[in-house]
Amino acid sequence: MSDERLVIVDTNVFFSGLSVRPGNPAAVLRMVKWPQMSVSLDLLAEYRRVLYSERAIRYLELATHEWDAVIEAIERQAVLEAPMSGPNCPDPMDQHLWDLLATVEASDLVTGERKLLASHHFPGRIFRRDSSWRCRCEVP
Repeated sequence: MSDERLVIVDTNVFFSGLSVRPGNPAAVLRMVKWPQMSVSLDLLAEYRRVLYSERAIRYLELATHEWDAVIEAIERQAVLEAPMSGPNCPDPMDQHLWDLLATVEASDLVTGERKLLASHHFPGRIFRRDSSWRCRCEVP
């Protein structure tokens, strides 16, 4: 693998990026190429759970088969990891993100979750879903 850093896109950034096109989460998604993403089966399952919810389908006005294409593209092109156990996450519902960060040392997490942003784990590797992460990303 190259020296390029991978990015873990938290579900809140992924969903916001798809729903609010002019905002910072959308800018993150535009910058990330699928092969730059690090994902786990748990993260993909969370993407599906959120995107296939009735609320998301109504809000985003896209059919399930359209989301299938997005998720399938990520599955084919992203770096799929089988994470080891990481340190305890400040939000137990996001433990899978901490496990990915612990497994993939050359990765950064982009999130909007305050508990994760305030954590002292993984210094310099957790970024807000705004321009602070852009300096770490090399877009070909």
